[in-house]
Amino acid sequence: MPSAKINLAKLAENVRASEEDLIEVLPSLKVSVEHRDGDEADVEVTSDRPDLLGQYGLTQAVSSYLSKEEHPLATYREDTLVVQDPSTLPFRGNFEAFFVKDLNLDSEDVERLMNFQELLHRTYCRNRELASIGIHDASGINEVTYTTQDVNTLAFTPLGSEKIMPASRILSDTEKGREFSKLLPAGVALVLKSNQGIMSMPPIINSSSTAVREQTKRLFVDVEGKDQKVVRMMSALMVRELSWLGKIGTIELQTPDGKRLSPKLEPSTMRVNLQDLEGLLGLKLDVLQTQAALRRTGINSVPNRNHLDVLIPYYRFDIFDWTDIAEEVMIGTGLDALAPRLPSGYTVGSKSQISKLTRRARDLMVGLGYLEITSTLLTDGASQSRFYGTIPVNLLNPVSASYDSARLGLMPDLLQALKQNQKKQMPLRFFEVGPVLVPRNNKADQLLLLAGIISDFSVSIDQVQSDLAALSKDLGFNLKTDPHDFPFAIPGRSGRLQHGWFAEINPAVLLDYGYEFPAVAFELQLSEQFEVEVAD
Repeated sequence: MPSAKINLAKLAENVRASEEDLIEVLPSLKVSVEHRDGDEADVEVTSDRPDLLGQYGLTQAVSSYLSKEEHPLATYREDTLVVQDPSTLPFRGNFEAFFVKDLNLDSEDVERLMNFQELLHRTYCRNRELASIGIHDASGINEVTYTTQDVNTLAFTPLGSEKIMPASRILSDTEKGREFSKLLPAGVALVLKSNQGIMSMPPIINSSSTAVREQTKRLFVDVEGKDQKVVRMMSALMVRELSWLGKIGTIELQTPDGKRLSPKLEPSTMRVNLQDLEGLLGLKLDVLQTQAALRRTGINSVPNRNHLDVLIPYYRFDIFDWTDIAEEVMIGTGLDALAPRLPSGYTVGSKSQISKLTRRARDLMVGLGYLEITSTLLTDGASQSRFYGTIPVNLLNPVSASYDSARLGLMPDLLQALKQNQKKQMPLRFFEVGPVLVPRNNKADQLLLLAGIISDFSVSIDQVQSDLAALSKDLGFNLKTDPHDFPFAIPGRSGRLQHGWFAEINPAVLLDYGYEFPAVAFELQLSEQFEVEVAD
């Protein structure tokens, strides 16, 4: 879960509550205090609530939960001309921006704002790859353009420097330039310009001329990136955080597709049936109770016969259907309102057949001298494809390229274990028992596999065959083998089982996975667990 530093004393002061009360309330909002040092505390927030990672986003959430007076979102229409040039579309073409005025910042506000920005960069923006946020002192600015420029014709004073530098040197000589220049193609710079000069070279670095200080009374905030959803989310989160400090100025953004309002702050509406909420929560709810519970979580609603039209705030990206509203009602009502009830039936728990089979296989492998590894069902699809020569089931919205697919087999993870331990004393013997997902037309079968691998300075296929013989005797599977060449095996040194294979791994394959010593391996299907649908 993402974590942030919060000033608990300031939070308590702003919501007019004791720090002891805060410690009790925060877990109800999915926030846990992990460590405290004086007034400062490290808090962890569940990943679905990024709006609680900032000092003032959390302040507003706690204030609503304690049924204090809600801080209103003060907005105005900013008439500054803001233009997105069409040349930005092939690179980081999603763009949002807004102004903030009537600020009265102190040094702690500035520091926390920058920390919040960098926290979002590291987490939800994937180190600025998906989106990046710029925060600028907007004093005297009345025109802004987001455009591109040849790196060789661009020069400005980067943040942290006192002299003008060519953009090429900023990319090569500054810490931020070296770290983030890979996000743009060579020779091209994205530029944010105003009537006063260069504001920034996103997503790399800001200009020193727009550095935010305690004296800053007016801000310009821009968010640009590759992923439209992430860009809009970051814009909304910055509005939520800054709305405590000043008035939010929406703009008419001139884009290549025409004019539109930025950012979008209107709530979206979801109609919810009260009977559905009652059935899921096991509570008797009336309209007024439900509305009051939702208000404690910062959500307003309008009665509509036996329904509620729920107004989902602009900064809540975790609400997808009525069950999410039920969760908010539960949070707003309080867990203590959910009275426990004994079940009507009586059962005695016991291990499933799959659990017994898995335990037996593990015990046998340990007895044969193997060490167990444990890896996840989600994995790097490219690594799976390289070994098995088949495309795995891919996720529609992966969080990371390292976890973008469901694994086809266990061997790539075992090869990774060999790579990480190749300087250890030989021989190396690893195994894993775990689920895999094998595609079949528009479906996929989840199978339970057992896989083992042996590596030494010299290995023989007979080593895994003798282990398979021991396994077949205890687990009761057919050991009949047929010669078969697999693309990952040395020709003539592999075979097929009724539900698996064994092989001496091709040295080229081992080197491709970063391993330099010979290895023999096997993979065996223990059970078919269930079938799942796969989206087109």
